[in-house]
Parts: sequence; C-alpha cells; structure tokens
Amino acid sequence: MKKNGINKFMEYNLLFLISCFIGWFWEILWEFMKNGNFMNCGQLHGPWLPIYGSGAFLIYILLYEYRDKKWFIFMGSFVICTISEYLTSTYMEYTYGMSWWNYTDKPFNINGKICLPYSIAFGLSGLIVIYMLVPAVKKIIDKCNKKVLLTIIIILITVFTVDWVFSTYYPNIPRRIPIINIDKFK
Repeated sequence: MKKNGINKFMEYNLLFLISCFIGWFWEILWEFMKNGNFMNCGQLHGPWLPIYGSGAFLIYILLYEYRDKKWFIFMGSFVICTISEYLTSTYMEYTYGMSWWNYTDKPFNINGKICLPYSIAFGLSGLIVIYMLVPAVKKIIDKCNKKVLLTIIIILITVFTVDWVFSTYYPNIPRRIPIINIDKFK
C-alpha cells in the first residue's frame, strides 16, 4: 500500500472508530441524564456504536467535496443518516426481534424508527463531522508516528470486529429494549 493509501486507510478507520466511540459516549451520557444510570445502549458489548461510525464515514465519503456548501452538508447528512437509521432499525428488528430505539413518542416519527428532531440533529452532526472531526483526524494522522498509529488502528479494528462477530450471536440487550419476537432467542 502506498503512503497515500495508508493515510486514507488510517483516515477512514480512525474517523469510523472515533465516531463509534463518540456515539457510544453520547448515548451513555444521554441515558444517564434521562434516567440517572449508566447503560451500554448498543448491540455491541464494547465502547462503540457502529451506526455513528457508519454515519460519519458516509457523510465524509459522500459529502466532503461539498464542504464549501454548509446547507448541502446539513441536508445531505439529514438524509443519509435518517435513511441509515431507518434501515438499521429495520434490519435489527428483523434479525434480532428487538428494537434498540423507539421514537413513537417523538413528533413526526415514521414507525418509531426515525423522527424529525433526531434527523435535524443528524444534519447538525454532519456539520460537526465535516468541519471539526475530519480536520482533527487529519491532524492526528499528520502529527503521529504512522507505524504506531497504524498498529493502534489495526488492533482497535480487530477488537471491534471480534466484538461485532460475538455480538451477532450474543447481542448486548439493554434493560429498556422491548423484545418483539422472543422465539429468536429460544
């Protein structure tokens, strides 16, 4: 792999991992503020939520070249993340018979899987990804020892992958998740 290829590999994976962790931390914090307890809200067991990492990655890949158009970044992020959230929720309900989130009490929701307030938050998050997170990731890659950083990224991606495979068969099930189809776990 050429130097530019390695830099892109590190950029994509670091952006994904950092976004997964930020999403996990945000959800933990949000749960604590709402209910006063700490709870891992995702399907995986580790400190990451892949839907946040995937959203940030898609925003970067699909919208970064339009970074001079803030409104376009907002609307693109709104659409990309809303579709991603709907599809992810549908997949998880179908695969596991459970719903990890439910927006039926939120305004302008569709099947409780997506809602307007969170879609607006996704649009704002896209601005954070493009104008703050991507430049921070690029700066980390420029300033850090490439071999050390690459080793850390490979280790983290490996641990993440092991967690993902394990969680496919033994998902983390937070206490607040309603089971739609218990037969899947008998």
